Amino acid sequence: MAPVFSCRWDWCRSSFASIDALHTHVKLEHIWPMKPMRKADIALMRRMDLQSLHSSPNTDSSIVSQGILSTSVRSWL
Repeated sequence: MAPVFSCRWDWCRSSFASIDALHTHVKLEHIWPMKPMRKADIALMRRMDLQSLHSSPNTDSSIVSQGILSTSVRSWL
């Protein structure tokens, strides 16, 4: 059976037969349509993410790791 490469960007569940097709999908559908942000706005979003994590009544490890992941993804872009 051939491997399947799945997109896990937010709620996207597209699947591809090759890693190259997945990379093309991510660039065309998720990265290029993004609007640029000012550095100050990125810092503000990170602070808001941290505040929402600390004020959330559900603070299990999956919620914490989602916050860390979203911060990591933003810094990667």
